[in-house]
Amino acid sequence: FHFLIIGDGELRKELEQKTLELGISDYITFTGWQRDLPPFYGALDGVVLTSQNEGTPVALIEAMAAGKPIISTQVGGVKDLLGSAVISADGDFAVAPRGILISSGDANALAKSMIYLREKRDRMSRVVTRAREFAMTNFSKERLVDDICSLYRELQA
Repeated sequence: FHFLIIGDGELRKELEQKTLELGISDYITFTGWQRDLPPFYGALDGVVLTSQNEGTPVALIEAMAAGKPIISTQVGGVKDLLGSAVISADGDFAVAPRGILISSGDANALAKSMIYLREKRDRMSRVVTRAREFAMTNFSKERLVDDICSLYRELQA
């Protein structure tokens, strides 16, 4: 595996130092904040979100639209995006209709789910297809514009 950490935050320097201490810095690239994300999504084999708290993560919607498999912690609106777990794998993680769900802070589950994703690419292709269809249907520009227009009409009434 090679990891891209896209974005930034107050812990970046600590994380970079930790990768050096652990001897894994050759496997991790810190990209910082990025404005042009499509090239990054195109280069990724999957997207992993390890947040402890989220609303509805736009990064997952973008990954779904880009046709990338997703592993995410079960926080905030993630379940609304990926769906409820339907298949439990080894009790460490669960395959939902549109991605893989793990518990927040469970590094073992994260590792196992990543290996599962790598080994079960064919099986996961259906999950990825469902995720892309879901994102394109529910988060298209047209649907969002229609929602805003409806809101304005409702406020005018």
